[in-house]
Amino acid sequence: MSDAMRISTFLDARAAERDASENTRLAYARDLTDFV
Repeated sequence: MSDAMRISTFLDARAAERDASENTRLAYARDLTDFV
């Protein structure tokens, strides 16, 4: 599984669990992409 797929899966799970806003999901994606 690629890093991009792992990030996408993580973000989907976080959004479902916490009902995260779109801005929160975008911030997580940006931070995780910068990290890897």
